[in-house]
Amino acid sequence: MTVLVRVRLAVLERTIASGQVPTAGEIAAELDLPIAMVQEAYAKLGEAHVFVCDPDDPSRLRMASPFSAVPTAFRVSARGGSYYGNCVWDALGIVSLLGGEGSVAKVWSRLRARTARSR
Repeated sequence: MTVLVRVRLAVLERTIASGQVPTAGEIAAELDLPIAMVQEAYAKLGEAHVFVCDPDDPSRLRMASPFSAVPTAFRVSARGGSYYGNCVWDALGIVSLLGGEGSVAKVWSRLRARTARSR
């Protein structure tokens, strides 16, 4: 199994288990790899449009398709966990990935209000 595949699977498994998209440091520790190698994998998976890397921090992801690392308008509840999808299609993909039973709640108005208050 290639490093790219190992990193991608580890990110998905960790996200499913915790509800949070992991950092490169967390994945490096889990896979016993140098953090630079994981960051390089993050960048390559970003170039392939599988991940979206944080432009300010190469050790963090904004998106690990279909999961969003930041709150969005599409909150998913499935298998006892809570996740965010990047769009409604990703949210439905999360439900499918987690066994097909779950719900998607559109939380845009509450998210927009919270964002506006934090400015």
